[in-house]
Formats: sequence, structure tokens, C-alpha cells
Amino acid sequence: METIKLVTLGTPDVTVSAQTIADIPYPSAYLTVGDLPRAFVVLAFEEQQQLKWISADRNLFVYEQGRLVKTVGLPSDLRWMSDRSRDPLRSALSIPATGQSWQYSAEWSKDDESGHQLQATLFRRELETKEILGKSVSLLHLEEQVQDLQTGEQWSNHFWIDPQAGDVLVSQQQLGPQLPVIEFTLLKPL
Repeated sequence: METIKLVTLGTPDVTVSAQTIADIPYPSAYLTVGDLPRAFVVLAFEEQQQLKWISADRNLFVYEQGRLVKTVGLPSDLRWMSDRSRDPLRSALSIPATGQSWQYSAEWSKDDESGHQLQATLFRRELETKEILGKSVSLLHLEEQVQDLQTGEQWSNHFWIDPQAGDVLVSQQQLGPQLPVIEFTLLKPL
């Protein structure tokens, strides 16, 4: 019967109890890539201001100040991003409602695409309530509008940050044109 459910309904999202997460000695998160089921990930490494999360299927997701800056193991990986030191997300609480822009280059493994120039503007939105481990948390929503200057393609990224500390707790990020959205929810911080 379980096999029939998996074939007809697909693999279910992973759900881990708050107690289990509290008992795990490592920072942990939920991560969803596109339409795939939600996975539970743990922090593998923290080095050079980057948090490197690993999934059960050994995919690697590298975050810097809440931004996904590199992936390993996906059908199309983000290999590289330039000018990360200029990313307005580094000072998330100072982003104005009128927006703050930055420009960077990116390279993806899909078709060995490289050197795309991207223009992004982050906008401060309102406080929103998100549920994390069964608790309602009030977070500041930042919306980012991105345009690939070579292809003209556009997409939006979303970040929900702690309004006091400025840490990204929830995000929905598309890494490039025609790539899936990657959703991340921090369950247990460092």
C-alpha cells in the first residue's frame, strides 16, 4: 500500500518534530528544490562566513548572509557569483522601501553558461507571519527583483528576516533564468 501511495502521490515532504530538532546537536533547516519534496538538511561546515548545508542525497547548498551562492549536485548548479561583498542583503535591516540595487555576474553548470550580468534590486516590504516548527514568527519581508541583462529574463526572490538581528530565517531564491526556486527555512540556528 505504501508503494502505491508513493507512485500516485509522490514522496512526501519530510517533517521533523521540534523535540527531535532540539535533540540534534547541529543547526538544521528544511529545504525544497522546485517541485521536489521538502528535505531536512544539517549544517556540514561553517567556513569563511559561508554556511554549507548538506542533504541526505549529498547535495550541497552554500549560503552567505542568507543568500544561496553555490550549489553542488543539482541538474543545473550555481557555480559562482561575483561581487558578493556588495550584496545589500549583508545589511538587510538597512534596505529601504524604495529599494537598493546591485549588479553581479553568475555562472551555472547548465549548458556551461557563464558571465551573465544580473541586475537586482532589494525592496523592504512589511512584517509577515511565518510558521516555523509550529510557532508563528513575525519576520520582515524583503523582495528582490532580478533581471538577466543578457537575456532580459526576470524573476523575484524573497527573504524573510529577523527584524532585530537581521538574519535570514526563510527564503525563496531562484538562482538563474529558468531554474527552480529553492526554499529554505532555518529550524535551528548556530
